[in-house]
Amino acid sequence: IGAVQIPFSTLAEQRAIAAFLDRETERLDALIAGKERQIEFLQEKRAALISHAVTKGLDPTVQMKDSGIEWLGEIPVHWEVGSVKRYFSVELGKMLNRSTEDGSGIMKPYIRAANVHWSGVELDISGVNEMEFSPNQLDRYRLQPGDLLVTEGGVTVGRSIIWNGELDECYYQNSLNRVISLPGSPVSAKFLYYWMYFTKINGYVDLLAGKATFGHLTNVMLKDFLMPAPGGLEQHAITQFLDRKTAEIDALIVKVQESIDILKEYRTALISAAVAGKIDVRQEVA
Repeated sequence: IGAVQIPFSTLAEQRAIAAFLDRETERLDALIAGKERQIEFLQEKRAALISHAVTKGLDPTVQMKDSGIEWLGEIPVHWEVGSVKRYFSVELGKMLNRSTEDGSGIMKPYIRAANVHWSGVELDISGVNEMEFSPNQLDRYRLQPGDLLVTEGGVTVGRSIIWNGELDECYYQNSLNRVISLPGSPVSAKFLYYWMYFTKINGYVDLLAGKATFGHLTNVMLKDFLMPAPGGLEQHAITQFLDRKTAEIDALIVKVQESIDILKEYRTALISAAVAGKIDVRQEVA
């Protein structure tokens, strides 16, 4: 061991490497910070776009009226206001129970609040668990494409997602409420999804749920939750507009995030190469 030679740089070379890395990492950090601010701006733009569309509509010339909801303010004069239960059925999922009492249960996959995220209409199903469902519970709790799922409590209270059939057969647990448009309802689950997003990011869901640390948006609370309701054609236009615009913004966010990841990887590689003496930094010597 005593015969092993360990290479080391001179003091001047060490200073040159330090000066080089100080300059380059500062430059890279500034680029990364700028791109992170760009993502924040895009997220704010996305939120503002949704907020305006679900409360004011798409026509900038429309006449407005008082909504009767203190925190909402004015809405288009031809829109109505009603509770969620006026337009939708709302049902809490199955209580978490690994096995049925009579042993007749069938093991099926289910999703819970941890699977629901505000990421467009995507669903993180990496952690899907299974539990037993009795034969009469299979139809009751089976998810169908287009169902709206709303988290009932915890830090994610009010977070919502549209189920798009990510699994061929899947059910849901009682940390989630499933919301389905009533027959003849003028309001779609997609519009309610955007309404829930608006009320969540502006703190109204947390206020309703009494959230200090872990609030609860119970089945009854969700049913009684007030919302505006545009007419069917106008509502469809709003959701189509938001689907298109949010997809465009989300795509931009992904691209910016990818560039941030590349810059961070380059920063790490640059430091490693400089310290290992693989970069000529002699121009940094005073």
